[in-house]
Formats: sequence, structure tokens, C-alpha cells
Amino acid sequence: MSFMYFLVGLGKNLMIAFVAVVFIWPFSVGAQEVHNEYQATWRGEVLEVKEQEMREIPGTDTEHLYQTLKIKILDGPRKGETLTIPNDYLELETGDKFYFNYLKYIGGE
Repeated sequence: MSFMYFLVGLGKNLMIAFVAVVFIWPFSVGAQEVHNEYQATWRGEVLEVKEQEMREIPGTDTEHLYQTLKIKILDGPRKGETLTIPNDYLELETGDKFYFNYLKYIGGE
């Protein structure tokens, strides 16, 4: 008996329940994801590289550079403020200007 004949044999209500349990339910349960909301893309300037280290990418033998940067926001409503941010995208040095996405997490951070 093929899979399709099996579904038809279940009857309409049982078939709907079977499809919901097998195909929909696994994607609707799980841990809550931390939501972040895109606010803007701003320009920044590196004031200081506070920390810099090589870290292994989990599950690989590849290392990448991880930095903690003190930056100054150069535009937008928070222009002139300083932030400390993580950077694992590309190597930056004091004085470098770059663009970054400003996100707001569910907890307000």
C-alpha cells in the first residue's frame, strides 16, 4: 500500500490531524528566539580597539579575528555618542570609518 493510499484510507479528519502532526507541529514548537529589530544603518569611527583575539569557528578548524571596539557614532539621532561593540566581520583599526547596523533586542539592549 503506498503512502497516498494510506492517507486516503485515514479519512478526512484523521488525514488533517496526521498532516498537522507530521508536517506543521515540528516547526511550531521550540525555544523562543531572541528577536532583534532593525533600527538603522549608521556610520561609525573606531576610537579604540579594546580587545582583539583569534577564535575558532565552532565545528571547524578555521579561526577568525574577534574584536571589541570603542566607537563614535557619526550620524543619525545618536550622533556623537560612544558605544562598545563586538566585531567579527573584518579587521578594523583606530581611525577607521565604517557602517554598522543598529539593532534593538527584545530586552531593550
